[in-house]
Amino acid sequence: MSKIVGLTGGIGSGKSKILLAFEALGVPCYNSDIKAKKIMENNLEAKNSIIDLIGPDSYYNNKLNSSYISSKVFNDNKLLTSLNKIIHPKINSDFTSWIKFQNKPFVVIETAVLFESGLNFKCDKIIIVNAPLGLRLKRIIKRDKIKKNEIMKRINNQINFENKINESDFFINNTDWDETLIEVNRIFNILKKK
Repeated sequence: MSKIVGLTGGIGSGKSKILLAFEALGVPCYNSDIKAKKIMENNLEAKNSIIDLIGPDSYYNNKLNSSYISSKVFNDNKLLTSLNKIIHPKINSDFTSWIKFQNKPFVVIETAVLFESGLNFKCDKIIIVNAPLGLRLKRIIKRDKIKKNEIMKRINNQINFENKINESDFFINNTDWDETLIEVNRIFNILKKK
């Protein structure tokens, strides 16, 4: 079975772009955010649990109302924890099924909640990504078109990644994309040998 490499970092750190760089190198990649949205939209049990937890406005025309859910959970830690308890086990199960079909030396699973979800215990290696707060804010505002105070609520709900660097095997300071690509290639060459 392929080794599991966890890729994590705070919102706006650029971990999804780094995941695409690994994918371009031929590494099977699992994007937890995309999978979570599919589960929240298509899994009837998850859907009903989310409606029970957050309300019928969680879906609009049978589609996930992400902005509504975000506005609720990022203002309420208990609600966020309860939502994660619905989604994390389903992501764990989906990932376990997915990896059975992989035959490369390693796969990368990208998730902001690697440590919170317990997925770090499944990983053989962990890559943590960070970038200065100002740069992260610019990226999120450009990508999500949301206000700084909303972003800060989300950032404050995430773990302090500086404390998790010691629990990781590789650290990418994602400030300059050319340097980041050099680091991705360096990590790729180390991991493909093991």
